[in-house]
Amino acid sequence: MTAAVGCSSDGDPASESADVESTEPSATRSTEQDRGSGDIDEPPADADSAAGDDSTGREVSDDIGGTRIVEHPGGVTEVPVGIDSILALDEPSAAVLMELGTPPDVIYGSYLTASTPLLADELGIEFLPHNIEDPSIEAAAALAPDLIVGTDHPGTLRNYDNWSEVAPVVLIDYAGAWQEQIATAGEAIGADDVAAARTAALETEIERVADRIAAEFDSAPSISVIASLAQMPFFVPEVGTASGELFRELGLTRPETQRVEGDPAFPVEF
Repeated sequence: MTAAVGCSSDGDPASESADVESTEPSATRSTEQDRGSGDIDEPPADADSAAGDDSTGREVSDDIGGTRIVEHPGGVTEVPVGIDSILALDEPSAAVLMELGTPPDVIYGSYLTASTPLLADELGIEFLPHNIEDPSIEAAAALAPDLIVGTDHPGTLRNYDNWSEVAPVVLIDYAGAWQEQIATAGEAIGADDVAAARTAALETEIERVADRIAAEFDSAPSISVIASLAQMPFFVPEVGTASGELFRELGLTRPETQRVEGDPAFPVEF
């Protein structure tokens, strides 16, 4: 998803600008080899001490028959302990998994984003075109995933029962706060401690940047956000989405016309 962002001070008609760093959870940043070199801490290596982790960060357990219960927007799912293969039904869910240091084995290109295929190629992840409204359940079954992770897109929700016949399914709330998204993904892969540590580190960084913004302006800056998904029209992310929540935490306000509650304002008319 790309966003055009403008920033001005509410209290001054003259335009001002601030060197505001992006702190939104980033799939690219979290999968770089030098993740520990910045201000954000690495997830602890022993985050899942009760079960142990393999090199991908996935939970490994001697209890072959063990399961965990995950509540999510699609329902309640019983996920087996010790998953080996993950299918991400769309790019947003794949990005959250990457943020936890656990990239999926296959990513479905449901939102036609331009950056995710490049990232997948760099990381050696299989990226496949996908019609989220009319999916090929048989093709997914041939991949034999142990777990399917996606977002609660209407097309995915309509096919939830079909997906569940392939493997356990956990859906992330696309319109939810980023903390909530990370927590759900962490529960899905048995990495709750990793998710909590990553969230705490990101919140610390967001607070640091928010302090810098507050020092730059006499009043809260107003930021205009217009986003797009590949070939889809422009839209305004609602205030409660992951990006909207991030802007609020940074101390940024939105213009009155963009303080959208509920579904995103879609499309935007110019």
